Amino acid sequence: MSRPVLALKGLDAGYHDHQVLFGLDLDLADRQVTAVLGPGGCGKTTLVRILGGNTMPGMWWRGRLHQPEKPPVAVRQVPCSLPGASCPPPSGSCQAGMRRTLSSVWSPRPDLCNELVGLVDQPPVAWHGWQRQLFRFTEACAREASLYIFDEPDANTPLHWQDGLAAKIRELGRRASVLVVTHNLRFARRCADLVAILVEGRVLEAGRAAEVFSAPRCARAAQYLTMGS
Repeated sequence: MSRPVLALKGLDAGYHDHQVLFGLDLDLADRQVTAVLGPGGCGKTTLVRILGGNTMPGMWWRGRLHQPEKPPVAVRQVPCSLPGASCPPPSGSCQAGMRRTLSSVWSPRPDLCNELVGLVDQPPVAWHGWQRQLFRFTEACAREASLYIFDEPDANTPLHWQDGLAAKIRELGRRASVLVVTHNLRFARRCADLVAILVEGRVLEAGRAAEVFSAPRCARAAQYLTMGS
């Protein structure tokens, strides 16, 4: 078996005196899409911060972490309340570059490409949070890396975009390791080769997506997959 692109062993993490991750073990295989699933507050965002090298004041972690030499391409979730006015309007040259990137990344889906190209001439203040997220996702896909990390890329997106994102993530997974953090079970089913179920800071179950979804061994994991909480 080849060495994983990323390996976590015994990861504890938290903020000040509040611990949110407990003894987490996780391997990310090469050319596979791994989805970390879990309800809100289970520690998914903390995990993304650590793996993406985006820790914050008061945050701590300990454990063993093997990462690729080249930093991963990581895209954090854009809050829906983020004011679009904080994004400067793209210049003419930037607009041209954005169009080229969109055409390259979304060439298999011209309908989705045209939808985003139609936003390029509009000021970012007019964009919804999920549309800004799509631009960041697109820019990430255009970069070369051995590991991509996406924090809820499907959040608040219309259904047709969720399907397009899942297809693009599967495409990335044919050339690199991809970690997707989400609580959208439908989305995970469409894009993941492997899944890990994270509840209250602990991985309850991990394995091949088809096996975990069809026959979870852990009762609490089965409850989450059935109820979504």
